[in-house]
Amino acid sequence: MESINLIEEKTLAYLAGFIDGEGCFQLLQKPPHGKMKMFSWFPSLWIANSNLANLQYIQSFTRGSIHNNKRGYNLIVGSNNLRYILPQITPYLVGKKEEAKSLLEALKLIEHRNKKVRDKTLDDKLLIIRKSLMQNHGSKKES
Repeated sequence: MESINLIEEKTLAYLAGFIDGEGCFQLLQKPPHGKMKMFSWFPSLWIANSNLANLQYIQSFTRGSIHNNKRGYNLIVGSNNLRYILPQITPYLVGKKEEAKSLLEALKLIEHRNKKVRDKTLDDKLLIIRKSLMQNHGSKKES
């Protein structure tokens, strides 16, 4: 498998085109529970497609996980892999470039927040990013 941080330019352009057409950036939020006193954040990229071979090819670069659903398949790329792949793909994106930049900002905030820095303003900034991502892909869900 090709290294995740050494992707050829033509492959980055292909991945960006696929993400622009079939992808969705998300910033999911899990409420505090148990000993956790703050929200947990889960940035991700979802790519839906009915052709499994397409998603398997993309998976070889993004190292996401593929899930079967009623309409086809979803490739889900989590935060650890997004930290490496997103900075490389963002320059090639067109329609989802601003969403990608927002998610990159969220990844930085989450990384800072996870260093045991308990600053409510970080959660407030993440909520703003989350709402903007939800508006960009037409979601009405606010939870």
